[in-house]
Amino acid sequence: MDISTIDALLSNMGLESYIGKFHEEAIDLDLLKDLTDLEMKEILQKIGMKAGEEMKIRKLFQHMKEQGKELFETYNNNVII
Repeated sequence: MDISTIDALLSNMGLESYIGKFHEEAIDLDLLKDLTDLEMKEILQKIGMKAGEEMKIRKLFQHMKEQGKELFETYNNNVII
C-alpha cells in the first residue's frame, strides 16, 4: 500500500472522499505522524470522519509508532490494518 502522500494514504484506505478536506485543513503526513492519538482523533473528527474511519487511520499510525519505524521507509508498500 502506497502511503507516501496523504492522497495516496486516503485513496488506498478507501477514504479518497476526504482528500479535499485534508487539503483544506492543511493536514499532511508530517503533521499526522507528530500528533498524539488524542490530537489526531480530534482533528479527524473535526473534518467529519466517521468513528470507524478515523479509528483505521489512528490504528495505522499507532502501529507505526509502536514499531519505531519511519513512516515513509517502512510502510510505503506493506501496511497491516
